[in-house]
Amino acid sequence: MLALSLDALAARLTGEDPAVALVEPERWAYALREAVALARPDMLVLGWDGGFETGALATVVGGAADPFDAIYDADSPLCEQPQGAALVTLVGTLRQLFGGRPRLALAVRGPAALADGLGAPADDELADLCADQLVDLLLACAAVGIDTVVLRGEDQRADGPVVRALDHARVALVRPGMVELLPAASWSTIGASELAAARAAPHLVLSDGPVPGNLELERLAPAR
Repeated sequence: MLALSLDALAARLTGEDPAVALVEPERWAYALREAVALARPDMLVLGWDGGFETGALATVVGGAADPFDAIYDADSPLCEQPQGAALVTLVGTLRQLFGGRPRLALAVRGPAALADGLGAPADDELADLCADQLVDLLLACAAVGIDTVVLRGEDQRADGPVVRALDHARVALVRPGMVELLPAASWSTIGASELAAARAAPHLVLSDGPVPGNLELERLAPAR
């Protein structure tokens, strides 16, 4: 089962900027459809660059001196911030376009990594608050079509609320260290036979980063 992030390929095929996903998510969904039609992954991985969840948190924090207070006092959850709402719309549009195949996965940074990126000394309380916000966003995405979450970074304590919430919602959790990876650096040399083996594997084979937009298209497209 081959899981691919296709943002760069979609940009190449359609001329769209991936940043359009944050302002016109439906438009970006149609760009991704072109890439999926060519590459035919078993699973499409969204959000590899982390722009949705980190952007939504940054919007909440703004220029506040204390990120904890800003997040705690926020009037709305991450899924209602512009970046979070765009992600939920993107997922829902893709699910409508694709039906059940390919499966949809969302790659996100874990709570500890999110807390570390807020520009203030991170502690357990801030990581816990980030976990609560991340759970809200993930469950909103699960409600419209995400069935797998790729959790990047690992902190067993901070990740606990996310793991429990996904288990309760019956959303699969994948960590890059748990599955077979196609290293990002290998795309310059990987052959069609290796990709075919990944597609035929009974387990998940995850591209460790987006498929390069300059990849020879003949190598990526599966044999008909």
